[in-house]
Amino acid sequence: MWQKVSKRSSMPNMNEKTVTVYKNGSVVLSNDLYDALGKPSAVEVFVDKEKSVIGLKHSDTTDPDAYVLNFNKDGNRPTFRNKKVFKILGYETIPNGKKDACWDKKEKMVVVKLDG
Repeated sequence: MWQKVSKRSSMPNMNEKTVTVYKNGSVVLSNDLYDALGKPSAVEVFVDKEKSVIGLKHSDTTDPDAYVLNFNKDGNRPTFRNKKVFKILGYETIPNGKKDACWDKKEKMVVVKLDG
């Protein structure tokens, strides 16, 4: 859908609803999605094979199944690495690049769409 951009429009935050996936299996959340999760120290990772999506839920480092989030030296770019999740979803090659993501209020998780 086309959206008219007026001279008075402010620049939208393009990182607001994206997650970046790298070939090595690193998943980097935008700061807005990290905030939506409640700024956790770790995340639980879920998959939906039918929809080819990854779900991320707030967790902490005491959960043995949680993935600890790491940050760059400026304290930004919350990141975890998990090659296994892509294999579970049937990917032979990790689908790297920016991926659309959204906050699912009902499930209280970030949902990352890998296809499309």
